[in-house]
Amino acid sequence: MPSQSFTAALLALSSAGLPWGVPSWQAITRIPGEPWSTVDNAPEDSPSLYVPEWTNRVAAQVKAYVTTVLGMPVGAQDRYMAKRVLDKDSAARTAWAAFISKRSSQWGINKIIDEVLETAGRAPNQMLRDLGTNSLPHAEPAQIYDCVTPLAQKLFGDDAYVGRGSFLKEAVIKFCRTILTLSWNRYRKGVARDVHLMDTLYDVVTETWKAFSAEGTTHTTSAIRSFIKDLRKLLKLYVRYDDQERRARVERYMADMVEMLRVVCKEPGSKDSDKLPKNLRDILLGLASEHDVQAITQALLVSIEDLDSAESVEPVELDLDAPIEPDWKEGVEALSKFSDEQLWQKLGIPDQRLPFFQQWTDPDGMIDPWSDEGQAWLQNMTEKRESLQPRWHQLVGIYRMLERVFEGKPILLMDGVGLGKTLQVLGVIACLAYYRYVYAKKKAFPGDFGQSITLSYFCNPLIVF
Repeated sequence: MPSQSFTAALLALSSAGLPWGVPSWQAITRIPGEPWSTVDNAPEDSPSLYVPEWTNRVAAQVKAYVTTVLGMPVGAQDRYMAKRVLDKDSAARTAWAAFISKRSSQWGINKIIDEVLETAGRAPNQMLRDLGTNSLPHAEPAQIYDCVTPLAQKLFGDDAYVGRGSFLKEAVIKFCRTILTLSWNRYRKGVARDVHLMDTLYDVVTETWKAFSAEGTTHTTSAIRSFIKDLRKLLKLYVRYDDQERRARVERYMADMVEMLRVVCKEPGSKDSDKLPKNLRDILLGLASEHDVQAITQALLVSIEDLDSAESVEPVELDLDAPIEPDWKEGVEALSKFSDEQLWQKLGIPDQRLPFFQQWTDPDGMIDPWSDEGQAWLQNMTEKRESLQPRWHQLVGIYRMLERVFEGKPILLMDGVGLGKTLQVLGVIACLAYYRYVYAKKKAFPGDFGQSITLSYFCNPLIVF
């Protein structure tokens, strides 16, 4: 995953004089200037110039935050925008993230990305069929970065280029790569989820079909409708991820569904009627009420008729960076005042790196860090690699869990999806291993845990949701 969020990437564009003064971007966002613009001589509590939900005071805070960020080196900008510690810019950082989270879905960025990918022959469904596979490659092998220039042209027009030349501005390249990577990674996850669902539904449908085929069994109308519903989902997925094997399954199941419809409607059977299990035919013919007949008929008709709408991969809605805002009601209130540096001190890790973790990572997630090739990439690609560091909220989670470990108390980690629970748990395990090593040499644990006598983590479970 890219290390920079959409919110941060959009703010960083301002260093290149983009994007709020660009006509094409103004047409997309319907915001005719910088969102943090204020109304001259207006009361602080009156609405700001371009963002009605902000007051002039909030807009001024965001403007000061933007000025602070843009005055930093590029690497420091990303770290500062990702901070979740309470500081002088906390309110502005929160306001900016909330504004982007609310407005980005209205701007149609997803649709623009989809159009660019499709025009370039990089649309996910096209690629799946061209490659004859059920999994999308990573961003680099998929060559989606070939779409940076047309995407930049769509978003920023001629203002995307340096002067009047044909070279894109560096900030524009970074922004377009970021949102392409975000979009592509979500497509990849969606495809992987669908493939898993296909396997699961296939097992369910197959077992249910066997049950329908077994002599002496009885099934309710509800069970048949549930089977048709599962079959419908499966067929739509099979049509979407088209290949020869799945096409054959679709044709077979479609024939079965048509035959089921004929039986329910008491129509003359086809030459394939014997392929429908006798027990299932008897169940369908024995439907007692008109309501049951109509319910099954409708379910079959809908399943057969709507398959044409399943020919493309469903569009991925980018959650363009829902803000990670700490809620100090979850057992970590006392840690809200500490910065990253102070948390590392409390952990007793002076070099500010998780023990036993690799130092660098690929922000686009395109290499295998365990391979020799991946290690060489991390060693040599100094311009592309990034430091592998936990974010502030993850440091808080690691520290709090370690506190519970030393107290001998159970732990329940319930961050939202995508907030790095796996990294936090691995960080706790790594710190405990490091603490054992330090204790063996110095007879004391590092950081705030120096007064602890024993580790109690073997007594209580670590539970993660």
